[in-house]
Amino acid sequence: MNFRSVLGTLGMAAIVAATSAAASAQSNPYNYNPNYNYSNPYQYRQQSLVDVGKIARGVQGGINHLNRDSRDYGGHRVNAISNLQNAENELQQAAAYAQAHGYQMPPPPAPANPAYRRAPNPYANNPQLRSDLSVERVQRNVQHWIRRLSRDSRDFGGHRAAAIDWLQRANSELVAGIQFAQSHGY
Repeated sequence: MNFRSVLGTLGMAAIVAATSAAASAQSNPYNYNPNYNYSNPYQYRQQSLVDVGKIARGVQGGINHLNRDSRDYGGHRVNAISNLQNAENELQQAAAYAQAHGYQMPPPPAPANPAYRRAPNPYANNPQLRSDLSVERVQRNVQHWIRRLSRDSRDFGGHRAAAIDWLQRANSELVAGIQFAQSHGY
């Protein structure tokens, strides 16, 4: 075998490798990582902690939204805020438990883009409608948080289960508040 034939064979191998890589990228539109080891406890434990941190920040945002609402919804909004505060406390304790037991802490979130501008609120002149939409949005988020926590394999010293319980209570209060608003013609 001479030098040219070896060089030609290597060139063909490079073309085949590039073609298969391009085909693989096109057949993977959701960025599924085939090299991710789902049985690796370190990777799954880190994902669990990321979920707890994200949900704790989301719960705080939900509390802030409900605190700004203009109506009380028959006392259900205040009860939901109390339940969400208890859930947030449990999630913070879950994060502390994870840190105390050597779970890998997630990297800090990327800083917000200072050029980002929020779209103007079309309901700014209707505080009641804005309040109703806020309660409904928080209620949908609470359902999402319950689903995510329910799928998590780690219990974080019992704090995950307690947080789910408080979130379910908050969800019940928010549903009752929405029904109260509808029955009273809000």
